[in-house]
Amino acid sequence: MDQIKGFIKNMVYRNEENGYTVLTLQAEGEEITVVGSLRAVDIGDTIAVTGTFIEHPVYGKQMKAESFSVTVPDDAQAMERYLASGAIKGIGQALASKIVKIFGADTFRVIEEEPELLTKVKGISAKKAMDISMQMHEKIDLRDALVFLQKYGVSGSMAVRIFHRYGTNIYSILRENPYRLATEVDGIGFKTADEIAQKIGISASSEFRIKSGLLYTLLQAQAGGHCYLPLGLLLRETKRMLGILEEGEDFEEVAKVQLKSLQLDQQVVVKVPEEEANPEPANGSSIVRPDSTVRPDSAVQASGREAEARVYSSYFYHAEKKSAALLLRLLEACKEQMGAGRRSALEEAVAGRIRKIEKEEGYELDQEQRRAVKEAVTKGVVLITGGPGTGKTTTIRTILRYLEKEGSDFLLAAPTGRAAKRMSEATGAEAKTIHRLLEVNAQPQKESGAGNVSEGIGVFERDEEHPLETDCVIIDETSMLDLRLFYALLRAILPGTHLILVGDADQLPSVGAGQVLKDLIASRCLPTITLQ
Repeated sequence: MDQIKGFIKNMVYRNEENGYTVLTLQAEGEEITVVGSLRAVDIGDTIAVTGTFIEHPVYGKQMKAESFSVTVPDDAQAMERYLASGAIKGIGQALASKIVKIFGADTFRVIEEEPELLTKVKGISAKKAMDISMQMHEKIDLRDALVFLQKYGVSGSMAVRIFHRYGTNIYSILRENPYRLATEVDGIGFKTADEIAQKIGISASSEFRIKSGLLYTLLQAQAGGHCYLPLGLLLRETKRMLGILEEGEDFEEVAKVQLKSLQLDQQVVVKVPEEEANPEPANGSSIVRPDSTVRPDSAVQASGREAEARVYSSYFYHAEKKSAALLLRLLEACKEQMGAGRRSALEEAVAGRIRKIEKEEGYELDQEQRRAVKEAVTKGVVLITGGPGTGKTTTIRTILRYLEKEGSDFLLAAPTGRAAKRMSEATGAEAKTIHRLLEVNAQPQKESGAGNVSEGIGVFERDEEHPLETDCVIIDETSMLDLRLFYALLRAILPGTHLILVGDADQLPSVGAGQVLKDLIASRCLPTITLQ
């Protein structure tokens, strides 16, 4: 192995993810190209590199680095060179020379420990002196943190994110509970945190590991389309995922305590269903009644029905409850607009207009199609279902003709671009994806893995504060609509607006968590017309 020492004159290339770097090192009067994983170094740094000299067929002699260490410049010339490199913003060659001329080899100590003395240098105010000192400390702290994290296999870019989240508290946090990374640092999940924890020496049966594992298992189930898991299944899957093999009650007892901790942190909700014949979930879950209650300690006090308790992430539980409440609000608002005394006369008038449209368009609807049109224009929320060839498209076209004749505005949308295109071609009216309808934000607020109640807010421009301005919203291919998107849609619809959901419950299900159409049909709370 060869060893060289010098200062970094130029950074030729760096991959921020894996740390691979090509740099020019000024060492012993010559410039040497060094290649390898060289995280946490920058122009002006003095480093000692251990490695092997190789002859590159194109670039010639290079040092392939095996290891390196950063050394603090120990002479005035090296300090001036570092300060003039641009490593510290606000210091160029001229100012670097002035600083070193006054403080000499004591320059770095003054910057770090007595920055107020820098005001002796012409051009440095008290504010600038503190800024220079802070930059120096940040660089030292970041470099130390990156070297520390590198020992545990953390990539350079990820290490920077961790440092920016925790600063110098990183050491105590990682040694005590590295699983905090999984929910507090963007881009780091349970698996990465678990790898770091194992290298640090955290016990495989640590309560922190079990707590994080419970949340990870629940989030994985959501990725597979489930809004909740039965407690018994959650415990079994978490134990299997963590690789905990020993039998006995120790794991379950610790897991239940940690589940209660997750509840207190408002990361999960545990609900014991009043009547549930089969606790194993379908690919989704039923819409929670908006008036249902949850005992905050139900995970521990569910006694003999513990295994049937449903464990939700807080976001999905509240999204279900709020969705149910918003649907009921739409129904009630339309009832108030119609007025109980006018309903009979109104329904007769609607039936007459529908017959007139049939005559003008040259087709005849069957009884269920007419009922679907009537319900759609008189009720706040309506489900229209049916398989291929049952007349859903004709029914939608009739609803649109009715709305046009009434002078009512409407918006058409579907979960996917292809479905929106088909809807537009079939109806002759513009249809958008739901994301486009809600004006998806290119830079949404970060959603935490914990799934708190506010998760998802900020993803769309259209919401309660900036609702859709229309009389009617018609959604096609509702079977592909997941709970997260459905909740976002409902939040953007004003009371008094008609919502018409069209789809085939036996067609493609949603990719995300929740089977909205099936759940709504099964609830029997909304007007539902099944076309044959």
